[in-house]
Amino acid sequence: MRWFVGKNLSVSACLLPVFILGGLFLPAACGRNAGEWNSERIAQDTDHRPLLPSRSPFSIPGDLSRLADTRYPRLSEMSEEERKEWRMFLAKEPLPRRVAAWAFLQVGTPYQGGALGEGTGLDTDPMIRFDVTDCTILNLVSVSLAHSEVSSETEAIRIAGYRPGETVAFENRLHFTTDRLDVSPWFKDVTGRFRGARRHRVHLNRRRDGGRWIGIDWNRWRDVTYLPAEEAVSLFQDTDCPEVLGVGFTKRKILDDGLDMLHEGLLYRGETVVHASSRRGRVILEPFSKMVRRYDGVVFFEYR
Repeated sequence: MRWFVGKNLSVSACLLPVFILGGLFLPAACGRNAGEWNSERIAQDTDHRPLLPSRSPFSIPGDLSRLADTRYPRLSEMSEEERKEWRMFLAKEPLPRRVAAWAFLQVGTPYQGGALGEGTGLDTDPMIRFDVTDCTILNLVSVSLAHSEVSSETEAIRIAGYRPGETVAFENRLHFTTDRLDVSPWFKDVTGRFRGARRHRVHLNRRRDGGRWIGIDWNRWRDVTYLPAEEAVSLFQDTDCPEVLGVGFTKRKILDDGLDMLHEGLLYRGETVVHASSRRGRVILEPFSKMVRRYDGVVFFEYR
């Protein structure tokens, strides 16, 4: 999957493949299972009274999925000062839990493909924003806010989503998920740790017809390691799962056409995927066992 660009470039997104043409962010879709923190209840909840004051110290719940409840402040509604306070409150948590907390605080955020850009050049959308998101941006924003040692939010986004040592520009953006996992210091592909993983040689940004997914002079061969969906669907019934993992979803036909991922999100406790759904028009929660059946394979990654 690629990190798409702004308005004039188009491709595909969340629920659909996250394609990118001419440079546009187009993510895929997402969801969650029923229960006390059911995403339908969360999305339809009209009681916006804060569960606790955003400016008062509080204890982070052991079960981070509780932060999806809209009685907690939404990231999209927080001021810059309130975001700083939350970063301070979360600082004592391990990094993966901080990433997950920020992801859950985005449940309900409206979906908009290609919502981030460089503020100038090919994509004039802002480098960081919180009022809308897509599947890639959800991960980028969550990991950026989790790195509270980086005081500037735009600098954190630069580290998360651009080539190190290069200027912030569309052509230096890490458009493809697996390329980002190799290049960004804040992500790491760990799919190969799981038994049954397979490899597929992919020529990123080089289509079968000779065209490009993204209109930049860049392509790269990469062995994409993925776990087949039939293996992944019951994986964590028999295997211990880290509390927090990043997850990407793919199909074999797109691997043969120069694309790596169709969609991505955050996997919590091996059960729940937090993701921005183009089909549902917002960030939702969805059971991993249900979601994975729509794809041929999955990629797992760590937040660092």
